[in-house]
Amino acid sequence: MNPPSRFLALCAVLLAMLLTYRLAFHAFDLILVTAWAVLALATFRRMGASPLAVQRLWWSTLVLFPIWEFVIKWMVQHNVIAYSWWWLNRLEHFGWMASLLLVLLPIYQRLFRLGWPAALLFVLGLGSSIGNLNEFWEFGLRLQAGTAGRGVLYLDTILDMLTNVPGALLAFLIGWRVVTGVAQQRAEPSEAVGLGG
Repeated sequence: MNPPSRFLALCAVLLAMLLTYRLAFHAFDLILVTAWAVLALATFRRMGASPLAVQRLWWSTLVLFPIWEFVIKWMVQHNVIAYSWWWLNRLEHFGWMASLLLVLLPIYQRLFRLGWPAALLFVLGLGSSIGNLNEFWEFGLRLQAGTAGRGVLYLDTILDMLTNVPGALLAFLIGWRVVTGVAQQRAEPSEAVGLGG
């Protein structure tokens, strides 16, 4: 697929996500999907210059995460499983953090050359920073709505921050596997190339 058709495919996917979320959920959820679309557009150029395995991971994450998010939001909004909001919110944050860091992978994939300890520290630090900023933003929204004094939401904030760490760890493991697999393929000669092949 050439770059203009990739960009058109990206725009079609993002527009479908925005329309679906607009029809199904509240304005707050539309803000999150819009942020996802902006992030996808911001990383699109780097993704196009990345190895094929990283491109496939990026596209898969870009398409699968909104489906994951949609299903969880829909289950919470329609109370599909009674009293499930608490653990579904943990699943949402876990998937959100892993997906966010995987979409950002084309930007920081070169850091994996420094070895797994440095890459792990970077990914966990980036994930924690983004997760904390998200929780501060949510707290600001609660302040505006007048619900910041509810104690249950404080526990939710702490658990969300804790849940972001395993999500970041999953993103590191997947990213490490994809990026080091690409590097290994470049280092090893292909069996299909050579004499008598």
